[in-house]
Amino acid sequence: MWPVIKANAYGHGSEIVASTLVAEGVDTLCFATVSETLHLKRRGINVRSIILNPLLGSSLSEAVDNAIEVVLCNQRQLDELAARSDTDARPVYAHILVDTGMARAGVQPDEFDAFVSACDKVSKLNIVGVMSQLACADNPDNPVSQQQLEVFLALRADDQRLTEAQWHLFNSAGLLSLDGSALDAVRPGIAMYGLNPFSPNIAHPSISELRPVLELHSTITHVELLPAGRGVSYGHRFVTTRETLIATVPVGYGDGLSRALSGRMDMLVQGVRCPQVGTITMDQCMIDVTALKGRVSVGDSVVVVGEQGNECISIDELAASAATINYEIVTALADRVPRFLVD
Repeated sequence: MWPVIKANAYGHGSEIVASTLVAEGVDTLCFATVSETLHLKRRGINVRSIILNPLLGSSLSEAVDNAIEVVLCNQRQLDELAARSDTDARPVYAHILVDTGMARAGVQPDEFDAFVSACDKVSKLNIVGVMSQLACADNPDNPVSQQQLEVFLALRADDQRLTEAQWHLFNSAGLLSLDGSALDAVRPGIAMYGLNPFSPNIAHPSISELRPVLELHSTITHVELLPAGRGVSYGHRFVTTRETLIATVPVGYGDGLSRALSGRMDMLVQGVRCPQVGTITMDQCMIDVTALKGRVSVGDSVVVVGEQGNECISIDELAASAATINYEIVTALADRVPRFLVD
């Protein structure tokens, strides 16, 4: 089990997530950039680290210098490693990326054997893994995933030189919907955070077992009673049609709350859904708390994502309102938003 904690652990906070996983016995983590890995190393979190994206130039050198495992898929990378090997005694540990259908990066299956031969010519290069990426696993009914798996397993069956390498393919959706018993490792990402890895219209049975681990809370900083006909926020895209109690919440697109959600989402106050009104600004937004008139005040807790009373605002709900996917909602959460581990 090689959890993926790239993009600040999908917005959840890489240091908190990595520390928790290591405490549970995880010894291998996957990243997208060298800086993500070194960020944790500087904080004393030392694990086997794999960069899932192909690296070039200084990024490739920095990864090798810090004993970080890299992904290889083209001759340019091999040439750079060969040039290093003449003067650098450090070994390189790498995974060959095969393009079984993603068409993003990778060695073509019919070029795999030749690429392995090219790797053999680079001194100090150790191939410790072979990987690929599923393109359509978010829809279990799409036959592409099974076809990719069959191509990948056929390569493994034919290979006679990388018998000690670890072969890995599955992301969250593949792990939950395909048989990967012949593989050596899986790379769970979004599902590890309790979020749905499947397309919104897919009713997969595993979804009911997922429990989101993130909640986003804030506090009301101002309350004002406005008469009918008053515009709210930049551009006055929302104008009151009746006497309206407006509360200000210090969360905006600078924190990761997309401007596209303006007027399309609710927040929870005292367990009541309160519609967000007006344009979401960089640092603040406004909500209509008229339903709580006489009961709401400055300092009251606001749930942007999570449960309060009998109500729940989910990441998937926000994603649907913004016409995007849950991945984008959580990874957009800015670094300035403090993360706290709640046991």
